[in-house]
Amino acid sequence: TAFFIINLNGKNASLIGALEEIEKSEVEREKLIRAIAPRMVEEAEEAIQEGKWDTALRNVTSSLELRPDNPRGSFVKARCQMAFLQLDQAQSNFKIAEALAKDDSALLADVAQYRAIVDEFLPVWISNKRTLDGRQLHSIANKIRALDQRLADQFLEHIDHSSSQSFSVGEYLEPEVVRVIERDLKVAITRLEADNGIGAGELKALYPVQGSTGRVTLELFRNQGRIVDISALENVPINDLSLEGTSVSDLSPLAKMKLSWLNLNKTEVTDLAPLKNAQLIELHLEETPLSSLNGIDVSQLKTLFAEDSALADISALKDAPIQELQLKKTKVRDLAALAGNTTLTVLNAEYTLLADIGPLRGVPLRDLRINRSQVRDLSPLRGTPLTHLNVRKTRVTDLAPLAGNTTLEYLNVGQNSVSSLKALVGVPLTQLYADLTHVRSLNGLQGSKLSTLYVDDTKITSLAPLLGAPLLRLSADNTRISDLAALTGLPIQTLSIENTAVADIAILGTLPLAEISLIRCKRITALTSLLSCKTLVKAKVPVHLDPCVLKPLPNLSQVSDSRGHLKDIKIVCP
Repeated sequence: TAFFIINLNGKNASLIGALEEIEKSEVEREKLIRAIAPRMVEEAEEAIQEGKWDTALRNVTSSLELRPDNPRGSFVKARCQMAFLQLDQAQSNFKIAEALAKDDSALLADVAQYRAIVDEFLPVWISNKRTLDGRQLHSIANKIRALDQRLADQFLEHIDHSSSQSFSVGEYLEPEVVRVIERDLKVAITRLEADNGIGAGELKALYPVQGSTGRVTLELFRNQGRIVDISALENVPINDLSLEGTSVSDLSPLAKMKLSWLNLNKTEVTDLAPLKNAQLIELHLEETPLSSLNGIDVSQLKTLFAEDSALADISALKDAPIQELQLKKTKVRDLAALAGNTTLTVLNAEYTLLADIGPLRGVPLRDLRINRSQVRDLSPLRGTPLTHLNVRKTRVTDLAPLAGNTTLEYLNVGQNSVSSLKALVGVPLTQLYADLTHVRSLNGLQGSKLSTLYVDDTKITSLAPLLGAPLLRLSADNTRISDLAALTGLPIQTLSIENTAVADIAILGTLPLAEISLIRCKRITALTSLLSCKTLVKAKVPVHLDPCVLKPLPNLSQVSDSRGHLKDIKIVCP
């Protein structure tokens, strides 16, 4: 409109001035939006940490209204939507985040993990008229838990609160059969309440009949610790059963059931013998006093979760078609039963006394986590198609067995006596954690595809081998580096070089940094070179320098105070 008026009236000085003011205010508004919107996303993530998912969703939605091109905002919103069972909307926002985060490989990796879960379950969710049976429900919850415990908790809590609306009887069984099964289930629940001194209608339970498969699910909610006696279930044809959080110890009422999915987490079960006729595909034994798997038919068992249990003997798994085995914080020491296994792809034996992984030779593992175990020798893993390996805080000293690996993307060897990374030449790693090791050189990482590297508390002196790497995150605190020239042109967004001899930080002004930590870098004399880093959001600087020098940066929201703690810039620099 202003241009139109000017054209009609010629050079009108007052209108030109008004137009300039409009343009100026729009520029200022845009700067303000670009500064505020990311902070709102951060507040949403903080709300998630506090379990305030409603607040998080409101904050991130408002942020995206101001700045819809923020990929992290779309990612956080998608996580919130997963928490509230809005799986189709979550998938849409994950796609948006992927499209926007083209150059942020770390964020892309995070998005891919969450989206894979949604992509797997969304077709079933839609085809079942937005319902999931108990087995599907816990399968998705466990996959979420592996990534995000808080999200898994909220997901299950939302399921609990909305179960009466979210689950329905299947449509493909004969109506008469469905009615009979539902009647028997309701009678069993009523008797279950009576047998265990629970008020009528107080027991929260889910019992859908999946018509298309003929499956019957019974799942008890809200940790029904008062349930001890389950004899009421004896003659009900249940396929998927969750007794999680009950005080059940006797499984004999389940002897006739054709169970394929069973959740006994946080129960008092010590004997699985009554399940000898079950045809279990997935079994959950987390936080139970059970020490052995003896007595069950494992001929179809594909998934076993036994974290934080007393399980010590897994000999029953010999010849089982097991695909995923979670043994974190168990008493398992012997993996002999897994020798020759041709199906196992995921094994977690973190925080165990496991010392020998010889039986894993030739097993097609993709994901192996044995951190905080007693393992010393990795040679059985030579030629294994691993993509994820965590051997942090073990007795490993030699990475030679990993030489020539063509699949490994994630490796954590931190807190070990490893002294050389040379065996990693050509290994397609994107994430490497080698902090608190005896490593003195980054030789072996030349030409790497690393996006994340942690080498804190090592004796490295040079970053030269990282020249040209697609690094997004680098942490080299308490090392002997003094020169940052090798970082020229790298896409680094997060950099921490605390307590190093670095003096010249001019190069940092040319990097797309969002976070920088220079605490205890006593040789740095000025921060002015960072004023060229317009993307900077958080900055920890040496205590002898004034962080308020950086106040003009448009996106800076947090700086370190006199103790080196991050604070809101408005507090530190009023």
